[in-house]
Amino acid sequence: MTASSILRKYVIPLLAAAIAISVYMRQGGEAAGISDVLGFAPEGGQVVRSEDTHGGCHGDGHRFIVMDFGGESGRALAARLEASERWKHLPFDRTLTALAYGLREEARQTGPYVTGRGGGALLPKIGKGYYFFKDRHAEAGSGGGAELLSRGSFNFTLAVFDAAANRLYYYELDT
Repeated sequence: MTASSILRKYVIPLLAAAIAISVYMRQGGEAAGISDVLGFAPEGGQVVRSEDTHGGCHGDGHRFIVMDFGGESGRALAARLEASERWKHLPFDRTLTALAYGLREEARQTGPYVTGRGGGALLPKIGKGYYFFKDRHAEAGSGGGAELLSRGSFNFTLAVFDAAANRLYYYELDT
């Protein structure tokens, strides 16, 4: 068998399959991650921003997804989140404020940790809405999350629904 026949018979089809699977997983992966947090599939939403920096041998990085919902689907989502035991009303507590926006106390700055590639905070200030927070580091047996800001690494999921803008923000951080 010649090199060109091996290329045509094996390599090109394998590359095409890998690309197709990658595209399929990326499209389904966005909704799947959000579905896990919501507890149901988001209906009527459109992904308007998506970035994922996870990579390397340890899988460190962040995942940030923004979904817009129309008026009716946004109100329906707000009603479901209102009835959910997993989601809480804004505002954030002190720890989540530090994670999302940063917190300055006297001369000490803590956070923000919900940041993009350039280090800037990703979440806008949201007055009316709901949030979900899961400390995945604590699940690994390192405590209940109260000492989250004093850790050397973070593994958490934060989702925020802005009820005024009908916009859902989803963020995962793994360090």
